[in-house]
Amino acid sequence: MDYQRITLAGNATADAEAKESKKGTAYTTFAVAVNDGKDGEATFFSCVAFGKTGEAVAKVITKGQLVLVEGRVSLGEEKQFSVIADRVVFGPKPAGQGKANENKEEEDLA
Repeated sequence: MDYQRITLAGNATADAEAKESKKGTAYTTFAVAVNDGKDGEATFFSCVAFGKTGEAVAKVITKGQLVLVEGRVSLGEEKQFSVIADRVVFGPKPAGQGKANENKEEEDLA
């Protein structure tokens, strides 16, 4: 029996991008930087999400946001590894992003 699973916890390196394949399949791409916890170096993972997960990712993930990704590793046509995300948990957005922070800034200015 073969089994493959990967779990990543890190920060999104850019806003997620919704795309469509040549065959019309909708998907969303995003990347996650995971710090090694020792000397501050990060490993970068390209991720892809499909279906409802992809729709949610496209709406929510912004640069710097903490995310947890569960999925499997896939080798694409370009011989590059990517993570096919089955589950994505959204953490807090970086300071200055999101409605809660925007409202707070507006309150501070008033």
